[in-house]
Amino acid sequence: MIAESLDRGPPIDAQNPWPGLCAFDEHSAQFFAGREAERAELWRLVSQAPLSVLFGKSGLGKTSLILAGLFPRLRQQNVLPVYVRLDVRDRSAPLIHQAAVALEAEITNHRIDAAAPIGGETLWQYLHRHDVQWWSSKNQPLTPLFVFDQLEEAFTLGAANIEGVERLRLDLADVIENRIPLELARRLETGDQVEGLDLPQTDERPKEAAKECADDSDQDRDEETTGVFARHDEFCESSGDKAE
Repeated sequence: MIAESLDRGPPIDAQNPWPGLCAFDEHSAQFFAGREAERAELWRLVSQAPLSVLFGKSGLGKTSLILAGLFPRLRQQNVLPVYVRLDVRDRSAPLIHQAAVALEAEITNHRIDAAAPIGGETLWQYLHRHDVQWWSSKNQPLTPLFVFDQLEEAFTLGAANIEGVERLRLDLADVIENRIPLELARRLETGDQVEGLDLPQTDERPKEAAKECADDSDQDRDEETTGVFARHDEFCESSGDKAE
């Protein structure tokens, strides 16, 4: 995972309320003005679908909208946003593992009461464990929501790690569609007993959010993931009365 992906730039305060070329974030949300319609629409999409895709031209402020516009509202609704910027060229582990690492960091940074991951388990397994719940410091139950920034890099820089990106597509689809991963399904078919997991029985599923910066053509992927791209929002240039 690209740990230094979020360049906060110079400190933002009342005397210096602009981040320059950097994005607004939660720390500077009070200075993020405008985009009210976009904030409301993005919240609507995220709250109603297991996957939402935000795409638009580079430099329009998508990251600011996510971090300063959406994240504060998510926290008010007892949703735990998990920011993920994948290092798609990393071959040391399945790419989805980077999302698990990001979730662990959020749990630690925000003092969330949650069971620790077990060595060797996948993100899907962790999210489906009987004993895993997330509780805020105010004793409120939380729902994790993963936000993948610069996801188009999986299809550009990811050309150097084709097998890893293909695996990522399958792993994301399993989490988003709440389907049992193929390896686990095969174990179940052979009569293997899998303990400690809530296997999918209903339409309940963990939420996922993806921020896609590429154009419409990037949405049309293979059959494994096409079905989950049901809700999307194109981020367009703002008019003068809606500028950040």
